[in-house]
Formats: sequence, structure tokens, C-alpha cells
Amino acid sequence: DGYGAAIQLRELERLAGTRTPIVAVSAFVLADEQKRCQEVGMDGFVAKPVTKKALYDALGRYCRRPISSRLP
Repeated sequence: DGYGAAIQLRELERLAGTRTPIVAVSAFVLADEQKRCQEVGMDGFVAKPVTKKALYDALGRYCRRPISSRLP
């Protein structure tokens, strides 16, 4: 699941000294769900149904390269 994947990725990154942004996409939008995502090391959260704007905004906050809103 996404929680386990985030935990494993963060552990690998800790050993390698790297960091990859993780943005959760979930239909579960309660505050507890978002808190759990943060606790396992995720950087952001986008609620389903996902809009293009919400996805680009979230990715733009955590990516080093600009995200073009003109992508398909």
C-alpha cells in the first residue's frame, strides 16, 4: 500500500542520503488520513477526484523543475 511504500522509500533514502517528493492521492480526505500520510513521510496530499489544477499545484510545491499547466 502507499503507506508501506512511503516508509520503505524514506528508509532507503535515509541510507542513500537522497529525498524524493511523495504526494498522496486518496479518496479518504479526513484530517486523520492526511495526518497519517505526513507521519509516514509523505510531503503532500491531493484528494480524489483529482483536478488537473490540484495535481499541478501539489507537484509544483515539491518538484525542483517547473510543472507546466499545459501538459495533457
